Amino acid sequence: MYCEKCGQKSEEGDLYCSKCGNKLNESIYNSHNIIKRKPNAKIFVGVIVLIIIGIGSTIFFTNKFKMSENKTLSKTNSGVTQPSADDTSSDSKTQTNTENESSSSTSTQNSKNDERASKQKNAKDAKEKFASLLQDTTWLTNNAEYKNSGSVKFLILDINQDGVPEMLLSNQSGSLASWAIYVVTYNNNNNNNNVNVQKINTSHGGFAGYLSDEKVFLINGEQMGYGWGTAYKLDNDQCVQVYKWADNAGTGKELEGKINDASVSQAEYKEFTKKFQNADSNYKEFYDINTENINKYLRN
Repeated sequence: MYCEKCGQKSEEGDLYCSKCGNKLNESIYNSHNIIKRKPNAKIFVGVIVLIIIGIGSTIFFTNKFKMSENKTLSKTNSGVTQPSADDTSSDSKTQTNTENESSSSTSTQNSKNDERASKQKNAKDAKEKFASLLQDTTWLTNNAEYKNSGSVKFLILDINQDGVPEMLLSNQSGSLASWAIYVVTYNNNNNNNNVNVQKINTSHGGFAGYLSDEKVFLINGEQMGYGWGTAYKLDNDQCVQVYKWADNAGTGKELEGKINDASVSQAEYKEFTKKFQNADSNYKEFYDINTENINKYLRN
C-alpha cells in the first residue's frame, strides 16, 4: 500500500504512513490489492483455454489422419485396387454370361457330334441293308423285275448328300420300252423293312449322270431322232421331277427345243442343256450284282 500524501510504501496492515504519519486509506489498499490479483485470474483462464484448444486440436488431427489412412488402405491391397460393389456385380454377371455361352457352345457341339455319329451309323446300316437285298433274288424279282444275273445292275449314290446313300437299280433286260430305273432309299424309321422303292420308266433310255451342285440325277433317251431328258431330286424319300427337256436334234431338221413343255429359242435351249454335258462321269457306270462288287462298294 502507498501513502496518498507522500507516496511512501507501507507494510500490509499499517494504518498510518511511517514517513509523514498520514492515515492510510484502506479502500486504496483494497483497490491495489484487487488490481494486483486480476492479472493472475486472466492468465489462469487463458492457460485453461489454450490447454482445451490444444487437446481438441490433437484429437481432431489424430482422427483425420486415421480416416485418411483407412481410405488409403481400402483403395490399395498389396498394390491392387479393390473393386467396388458395382464392379463386383458386373464381374459376376460377366462370369455368368461367359459360363452360359460356354455351356451353350458345348451343348451345340455335342448335338453336332451326336448328329454326325447318327448319320455315320445310318450310312453303315443302309449299305449293309442294300448288300443283303442284292443277295436276295426273291426281293430283286419282286422289286426290280430281276430275271437273271445280268439283268439288273446297281449303283450306290448319295443323291441328296445327307450322308446316307441311296441305291439305284437299272434293268435293261427286256424291250427298250420296258427299261427302268429303281431308286431304293433307306430309312431306319420306316417300318416297311427300312427301305422304299420307286420305279422310273426310262423307255429307250437310261441313267445319264449326276449333277452334284444341284443334287439331281439325270435320265435321257432317244427314239427316231427325237431326244428327251429329265432331272430328278430326292425329297422325303420320293423322286421329284425338277425339269425336263426335249428336242428334234436327231431328225436332221432345224433344231426345235422345249424346256418343261414350253418351246424356247435355239440359243436358250443349247444354254440350258449345256450343263447336262458336265454330269459327273463317276456316277454313270452301274455294276454287276456279284459278291466281289457287293463287298467292294458296300462293305469296304
